Amino acid sequence: MVTYLAFDSRSIKSLLDEKNHDYFQKEFPLFYKNEDGRSAIDVSLSKNQIRSVNLMIDYIIKHQNHFVYSHLFQYNLVELL
Repeated sequence: MVTYLAFDSRSIKSLLDEKNHDYFQKEFPLFYKNEDGRSAIDVSLSKNQIRSVNLMIDYIIKHQNHFVYSHLFQYNLVELL
């Protein structure tokens, strides 16, 4: 669902809020690549939603901080810099 709402920073902010922390589980990551090879970060970058990207990166650092998720930044790292 995050991928489909990635174009709206208010939706991302309310979904990733700390009050929803009880619903976040390590077994079910929020950020991953879809079958077309794009993630919610890619969608937000294409729509120029910098605030959404910052919120997503903060979430990934806090809750999905594992090397397995490095593929999310493999092709968009230059654009993020």
